[in-house]
Amino acid sequence: MKGSKAWTGAKTLLLAFFAVSVFLPLLRMLARMADVDVKALLFSGSFLTALRNSLLVTSVSTVISVSLAAALAWFMVRSGSRFKGFFTLIFTLPMLIPSISHGMGLVVLFGANGVVTRLLGLNGSVYGFWGIVAGSVIYSFPVAFLMLSDILRYEDSTPYEAAEVLGIPRRLQFSSITVPYLRRPLTSTVFAVFTLVIIDYGVPLMIGGQYKTLPVLMYQDVIGLLDFGKGSVIGLVLLTPALVAFVLDVLNRDKGSLAFVAKPFRIVPNRVRDGLACLFSGLVSLGVVLPIAAFLLLTLVKKYPSDMRLSLDNIRRTFQMNAGANLGHSLLLAFFTS
Repeated sequence: MKGSKAWTGAKTLLLAFFAVSVFLPLLRMLARMADVDVKALLFSGSFLTALRNSLLVTSVSTVISVSLAAALAWFMVRSGSRFKGFFTLIFTLPMLIPSISHGMGLVVLFGANGVVTRLLGLNGSVYGFWGIVAGSVIYSFPVAFLMLSDILRYEDSTPYEAAEVLGIPRRLQFSSITVPYLRRPLTSTVFAVFTLVIIDYGVPLMIGGQYKTLPVLMYQDVIGLLDFGKGSVIGLVLLTPALVAFVLDVLNRDKGSLAFVAKPFRIVPNRVRDGLACLFSGLVSLGVVLPIAAFLLLTLVKKYPSDMRLSLDNIRRTFQMNAGANLGHSLLLAFFTS
C-alpha cells in the first residue's frame, strides 16, 4: 500500500515537472503565434530559402554522419585494431563541446587567415554549405557512433555461425540477418542525427556566411529583432522532425529484431582489416582534434595572426571579464540538470 502511494506520488511529481518545463513553455510559444500572419511567413521568400537550405544541409550531413559513424562503429567493435579505447574517447569528444565551437575551429583552420589556409596557400572559402556540413558532421557523428557501436556490440553471433555452416553467402547474410537487426536502431539513429543537425544554430551561425538556415533565421528574429511571434512559428516548424522521430519510434517498438547477446562475436585476426581500421580511425581522429587544437593556439598566442608570440594575456583578460563567475553558473546549471 505504501509502495503504491509512493509510486503515485512520484508519477504526480514527474507530471508536474514536465508540465512546468515542457508543456507550459510550448503553450506559451503557441500563444505568441496569435499575432503572426502564419501563412504569409511560411510562404515568404526568406523562410522558404532557409527551409530549403536547412533540409539540404541536414540531409547531406545526416548521410555523411551516419555512414561515418557506422564505419567507425564496425571498426571499433568487429576489428582487432589497437588503441580502440583511445579512438573511442577521441570520437566522443565533439559531443562535449558546443556546436558553435566546432564552427569557430573550422574558421580558425580554414578561414581567410586560417592556419591551414596560410600554411598550404589555399584560396577557397570555408563559409557556406560545405562549411556547415563539415561542422555539423563533426558535431553529430559521435551520437550516431555511440548508438551504433552499442547495437553492434550486443549483436548475437549465433545466426551468422549457422549461416556459415549452411553455406549461405555473406551477401545474403547481410540482407537476411544484419539488415533486419539494424532496421529499427538505424532508423532511430538517422532521425536522432537529423533532428540534432536541423535544430542547431551554432555551426551555421559561425560558418554559414550568407547561407541562412531556419535556426539562424529564428536566432536573428528572436535575439536580433525580438520578434518572438515569428520565432515561435519557426520553432514549431523545427519541432516537427522530433515529433516525427517520436512517432516512428513508437510505431517500430517491439517490431524490431533486437535481442540480448547469446554469444559474442569472436574477432579473427586480419592484418589488412585491422590496419585499415587503425588508419581510418586515425584520420578521423585528426579531423576531430584539429578544430579543438585550434582553440589552444588562439588561447596561447598574443594576437593571431599578427602577433604569434606565446602569451597568457587572453586567459588573464577572460577572467577579468568575469569568466570565473560565468563558469560557476554553467557548472551549477549542469549539476542540477544532470
